[in-house]
Amino acid sequence: MSSFLMEMSGAGLELKLQGDDSRLGKYEAAAKGLATRLNKKPAALVGAVLAGLDPDAPAEDAALVLAREELLKSWPSVVTIFPDAPLNIYRALLLDACGAATSDEAAAIVWLTAADTLPMCRLGSHEAPIAKLLMGLAERVEGKAVGAPAALALAKVEVKVGVEALKPFRGDGVGREALARRVEAAVGPQQNEQLRTL
Repeated sequence: MSSFLMEMSGAGLELKLQGDDSRLGKYEAAAKGLATRLNKKPAALVGAVLAGLDPDAPAEDAALVLAREELLKSWPSVVTIFPDAPLNIYRALLLDACGAATSDEAAAIVWLTAADTLPMCRLGSHEAPIAKLLMGLAERVEGKAVGAPAALALAKVEVKVGVEALKPFRGDGVGREALARRVEAAVGPQQNEQLRTL
């Protein structure tokens, strides 16, 4: 999980690590706790990814509150480092947790929700790491979807269709003169002379 957080830090997210790797471990523990909680309730992934992508999400957003709880669990003194709520860090933790989705269903939820929302988001300098995270999920989900028909093609199914034996057809013959009269009646009197010469 640390690679996403480090990429976000490189893109301008202020984690205030100050060379202390234990702080990074606390962020990672919070993201891991979030991932565990979100994987238990896949429906919560929708709110988590939407809050993670929305720079204007309010601090009272349920997903951001969940991220705050997990960060405080792993690092109770974080409030002394960040006097104001570090909403961008909560958002990064949410996205990191969503990116760590363990089930294919969870990955599909995150990717499909983000795919519809991403074009309308203002991510600024954080766009590259977020896009990379979401593209990883997209490749995973789409790879499964493309692989499914191939697996189905391997299954052979035998279908037996029974057809009753056909009875031989014996049609009544049509008299040549009766057929000629019907054709003459159909084409009209102007063509009758030409038909008789044939």
